[in-house]
This record gives sequence, C-alpha cells and structure tokens, in this order.
Amino acid sequence: MKQKIIGVYYAGFHQIQLVLREGTGGEFYLIPESGSIPRIKIGGDYSEWREVINCLTHELDEFLYDKIQCRYVAFDNLSNSHDQYLFNFTHAKFSDCKMKAAEFLAEALPDLATAWKQWKKDNKK
Repeated sequence: MKQKIIGVYYAGFHQIQLVLREGTGGEFYLIPESGSIPRIKIGGDYSEWREVINCLTHELDEFLYDKIQCRYVAFDNLSNSHDQYLFNFTHAKFSDCKMKAAEFLAEALPDLATAWKQWKKDNKK
C-alpha cells in the first residue's frame, strides 16, 4: 500500500505520527508497534481538501476522546462494528480535547496540504 509519512505533531502531551495512505477513510493506532508513538493514517484519494480535513479531524478527535477515557463500547457485542462507540464527556474535557486538536492541526495542516497536493499530482500519472 502506498503511503507517505507527513510528520510527527503534538496534541497536548501526545506525539502522533500522521500518515497519508491510499484509499479513503482513516484509522488511528494507540501503539502501532512496540516502542512506537501513536499513529493516524488517513486516505489521500479524496477529490476535495475538505474531505481530507474531515477524515483527519474525525480520527484525531476519536483518538483524543479515547485517551481521556471517554470512548465506550459494549463489551458483549459480537458485531465488532465501529458504529457502536459512545462518547461521553464534560464540557471541560471537550474543551481540553479541542485545544489539543488545535495544537496538532495548526502544525500538521500546512504539511498535509502540501503532501496531499503532490499526492493528487502523482496519482494523475
């Protein structure tokens, strides 16, 4: 699978590696490999920049909600579906996550924009 490491960015006390990969959608990894920092992978095959940002903010927010232990899933559900998650937090925790996300996005978005534009050019060939 084709992918490009964009960089490593802070979200509060967490460093997260951002990767652009083939396809659409995204995922995050709390511990991708032993000794590695968390990683967010997002698809680069969107036609619009806003779709890339939507995917990134979705995965970043979900990662942050998980880190503050506000992402819940029923343990007796055998479907293993991602649509069963429930998020429950106070306004203070929400605000904290938004500040951490803003820190990450302020640094990552310029690099991601440059990489995504090149990704689109390279895939037109």
